[in-house]
Parts: sequence; structure tokens; C-alpha cells
Amino acid sequence: SVFITTTRLLAHQLQYLGVNLNMGPNALLARSGAKDTLYYFWGNDVDHISKRLALYVKTLQEENILTGLSDFPTQWLVQ
Repeated sequence: SVFITTTRLLAHQLQYLGVNLNMGPNALLARSGAKDTLYYFWGNDVDHISKRLALYVKTLQEENILTGLSDFPTQWLVQ
């Protein structure tokens, strides 16, 4: 898929630069009434967001890039 290909390309670029850590992944949900929606680009479907972020992290790990997550939407899954 394009998503996996793009993620692998990013991993190769990070490796080329000598970087083996990606602390950037965010999975912010778009919330109604939010004033600043610039960073809410994943949408508001929790299942879709979780699956995409898990695939992103797994693909980076396959390319030997350590990944730290930020704002993973589990808090909305348990409500």
C-alpha cells in the first residue's frame, strides 16, 4: 500500500541520516469544537486511527527504527 511504502521511505531516509529513533508519531483525534485543527489530521475514527498508527509503528520497527508514541487514542477506546 502507499501508506507502507511511504513509511518505509521515511525509515530509509532516517537511516541515511544516521537516525534510529522516531519520536514523532501522533494520533490526535479531530474533536468537534476544537479551535486549532492543524494537527488533527488523522480524523475522528478511533479504530482507523489505531490500526494506521499500529501499522506505522510496526513498519518502522521492521526497518530497525525505534518509535515512541504520543497521543495514542486508547483513552477514547475505554470510554
